[in-house]
Amino acid sequence: MKKLINFLLIFVFAITLVGCKDKNDDNGNDPEVPAVEKHTVRFYVNDTLYKTLKIEENSTIGKSAVENPTLAGYEFIGWLDDANNEVDLDTYKVTKAVKFYASFKEVVTDDTLVVDAVKEEGATYYLVVGWWETTDLNDDGTPKVTSSLTVDTVRVFYANLKLYLKAYGATDEELKQVQFRNYSTAKVAEMGEKINADGDVDLVIGVGNNINSTGKVTLFEGNDGKTTAKMGTDAISRYVALPEHENMNKLAISIFDWIKTETGQTAFTTQLDASQITVVPERTDDVNVTVTVHGLNDDKKVTTLTSKQDTIEVPEITVDEGYKFLGYATTKDSTEAEITAALGVALSYADIEALLNGAETLELYPVIVEEIIDTNYDLVVYIHVTSSSKISLAEANLIAIRFAETLTETKNINYVYVTEGKAADFQARIEADIKAGINIDVVIGGNATTKNLTAIDETYVNASCGAKHFADTSRKIVVLSTAATTHVELAKAFYDFMVAEAPELKLHVAYWARETWITEDEMTAISAGINSYINTLFNVENANETYNISVEYYKTTTTKVADLSAETKAFNDGKGVGLILATGANATNEGNMGSAIIEQKDCPTSIMASGRKVSLCVDNYIYRAIYENYFAEQTQVIE
Repeated sequence: MKKLINFLLIFVFAITLVGCKDKNDDNGNDPEVPAVEKHTVRFYVNDTLYKTLKIEENSTIGKSAVENPTLAGYEFIGWLDDANNEVDLDTYKVTKAVKFYASFKEVVTDDTLVVDAVKEEGATYYLVVGWWETTDLNDDGTPKVTSSLTVDTVRVFYANLKLYLKAYGATDEELKQVQFRNYSTAKVAEMGEKINADGDVDLVIGVGNNINSTGKVTLFEGNDGKTTAKMGTDAISRYVALPEHENMNKLAISIFDWIKTETGQTAFTTQLDASQITVVPERTDDVNVTVTVHGLNDDKKVTTLTSKQDTIEVPEITVDEGYKFLGYATTKDSTEAEITAALGVALSYADIEALLNGAETLELYPVIVEEIIDTNYDLVVYIHVTSSSKISLAEANLIAIRFAETLTETKNINYVYVTEGKAADFQARIEADIKAGINIDVVIGGNATTKNLTAIDETYVNASCGAKHFADTSRKIVVLSTAATTHVELAKAFYDFMVAEAPELKLHVAYWARETWITEDEMTAISAGINSYINTLFNVENANETYNISVEYYKTTTTKVADLSAETKAFNDGKGVGLILATGANATNEGNMGSAIIEQKDCPTSIMASGRKVSLCVDNYIYRAIYENYFAEQTQVIE
């Protein structure tokens, strides 16, 4: 009986086990309870698989699950997803298979980022960056600060630039050929001289707007070759410049364009990481435009442009006497040119770009009108005299004075000083005056204006004026294609004069050296006062250094008024003088000065003895200014 009971108990237990096994699956999971899905998470370092994890659905990974990777010379920043977004492993919930990538930033050290290298003879570089901070001192002896750049702050930009270069595709070997040079000097001109001497600088940071004027560094695209950015310890806005040299490459232009972006602007003050760097697309010259330029008698030239650098052929056009070729218009028989041009000169893409409006074809027709010449003048010169053009009224008048001295015969030149508006307004004024029939032969202004004007031929295109004509040596001159035919030769002579360095301009002053009227000590003080006033007139420290202007003084020997006229007229190689000092009221009658003296007035007693006169003999801008302002009433005298 006992054996029967044990058998029944074993049987029941077996049946129970069978029932339990039938309830679970082969993995031991209860089919009535859903299994938790797991996803594969992979971590990569420099595109190499670093670690793989299986993470349950909607679970976080946890930073402790992955040990931070190391990379020599770099600091680990974090993990990025496929979209380069940084992820927090403690909060990121896994819902699918994902990949994460290690992000690093370079450790900045003195050894890896040298910013005061010098050019090695015969060496070539992948990229050269110069930087500038003045080494001059303030009056109190403290350092004068412009950009606030230091070795340490420049290294911040250097580190970020290396990230950009890597994103651009630079190899490790090319990165070794990047050189930073310190061009810090006391004066901008000294800095520019050193940059020009090296001749291979691709970018310059920390400079002022005068890099291409006072510094005389030619920039790619002129004034468009510089842009502002906040840099240095105080985040001061300074300029980044793009010097032009024969080995310029697209890389420098790409970096320059990147600096204009929001991220590029922060590259001077904030350490970036690779995820923040986006390479700026390279500028392209590729186009697909067909231009047909019509001539006379159904003659025409058809050019298909595939690059913005291609030139557009033009047909030969002969203009009858008494008529003038203005350029081209998009309609036949037009009397107004939409593109000003010179006869026979090929057109460029820049000439036609504004007329395309997205079109791939363009028809141009010659504009020929009756020539109307203002016979009152031998030459008409328009000069943009504003703060934006960086040409002062004194400088504009200086041109007229100096050019007149080069002529062997008197010419009637109309200098039109346009004293309002910016570059675009000046250009609009020129175009409007030409359309109104006003003759304009020569234009002087900034590059932004003159580069858009068509020259009479490629010899007289937009060019920099020579040294010492203007304080800003980047001022430009062009002889217009619309120059009057009878003015062309003088216009060319004027152009040649302006592109050469300004010759010396010597002012001539005589004084009647009778001891009772003016002493040597007084004359010494007067000459210093006149020199000081000329500096004030031109707003410079030294007009002789900046403009090549000096004053020559003549001491008369005669004691008779009657002989004063002949003696003063004999000075300056017989050309006479501009001012005569210390005469009496009888200089115009007893002295028979007549035509030599234009005006005469009492001289302030603070300058000369009571009753002495100052006489104006040459009425030009500088002599007139000295006569009216330096020799003014005592309260107006400029010491």
